[in-house]
Amino acid sequence: MMPSIVEKLVELYAKGPVAQVHADADYQALCAQNVGDTAFNGERLRIENLRDSIDESIGPRTSYRDQVQFALRLLRRIPKDEGQAHCRSLILKTYGAKWSDPQREYFEKKSLLLVEAKDFFLSFTSRNPAAPGLNQINRNHEFFIKDRIGVAAYNKADLGKQNLLAEAIYQLLQDQQLAGFYYPLHEGNNKEVEEKLRGNCIRCLSFVQLVQGEIFRYLDAPKRNWCHFEFTEVEAIDTERILFVKIDDPIRGENINLSFDRWYRRFRARDPLMLERTRRYDTRLIDENFDKITKQLSEQITNTFDRICTQIPD
Repeated sequence: MMPSIVEKLVELYAKGPVAQVHADADYQALCAQNVGDTAFNGERLRIENLRDSIDESIGPRTSYRDQVQFALRLLRRIPKDEGQAHCRSLILKTYGAKWSDPQREYFEKKSLLLVEAKDFFLSFTSRNPAAPGLNQINRNHEFFIKDRIGVAAYNKADLGKQNLLAEAIYQLLQDQQLAGFYYPLHEGNNKEVEEKLRGNCIRCLSFVQLVQGEIFRYLDAPKRNWCHFEFTEVEAIDTERILFVKIDDPIRGENINLSFDRWYRRFRARDPLMLERTRRYDTRLIDENFDKITKQLSEQITNTFDRICTQIPD
């Protein structure tokens, strides 16, 4: 199969810095073949700008480990539709050619994750054993929720079926310019839901699970325990991605389903953020809860990306 114009441009710009490429006979011949082609000029300029960005970001680094780190950071900043895949290819063909095999393999693996990954996956349950009555999570955090999503939205919501605390937390993390996966209702074909959740669990940089006693109590009846499914999917890949936010107190060990003992112990071994109840309007508590999400949790999510960028082999 003949290489596309973009593939040819990537190969040419991998030969050296932009000034060197401009003097290359193959580059000049390709440009001559496409004189007046605005689409070609647009693609050429896009690849050229990527090469410039790569040299500016990675070129000054004095160690290969630093080069890998800044290559990952640069790749994360480039939107997919602006040439993320081509940037990855250019990095591997240029600076990556001098890295050690472990460094190159690390970049290849982690860069593929970064190309697809969202900053976080928000895991929670909307299960309400008192349905169709009020979901106590909505009552326990009423004024924190109202302060974020608004009183009108709270009052018109299905307070028995929805978990509005999860909605409020998701919105707050979005406010911090963090992109996340949020699946409000796990309904429909179980196989399709499972595939969707698994794919997004695998592609998240951080897994944020809202922990309440209810998630540890039920197996598959009447509905599947998707929180447990999500946790086990991420645990099998990387336990350091897992972040817990405790939204219910107390969570008693004697009420935990035995099948979930390892999951519960993993939660207890961490020092999770704890959101205080706001059944009454209390500015201090609401502000403290906001800070826990917008400052502490968002920093923890950011740190998971930093960990990827710093755990580079020699």
